[in-house]
Amino acid sequence: MALVIPIEGIDFAPGRGPTAIIVIFTEENLQRMLAGDPFDMQLRNFHTIDHDKPIHDLDIIVAYEPKEETIRRIMAEGGIVALLAHVERNRIHQQDDALPPKSVKPSKLRPQ
Repeated sequence: MALVIPIEGIDFAPGRGPTAIIVIFTEENLQRMLAGDPFDMQLRNFHTIDHDKPIHDLDIIVAYEPKEETIRRIMAEGGIVALLAHVERNRIHQQDDALPPKSVKPSKLRPQ
């Protein structure tokens, strides 16, 4: 099962948030997705998030950790700050990271 952790009201990094969701996939999730089983997340089920805030205030952090027990231990010992440090421990910033998303839909203006 993927671990989905909503965060609100924590000043965790410059330019981030103020609302974030951390999605941590485990080995089981990875195997399911490799088999074509997608992951769904319905934000309306997160009662700790203020749904009246604009979506541009929401950051989604997606990470991988093979063992769910590792994440649960980190949360129990150090809380959300320790978890963020763990999932971002090897972050490599690439030039394209800050660019807006690109659509994969064919443009109606360009010939196919």
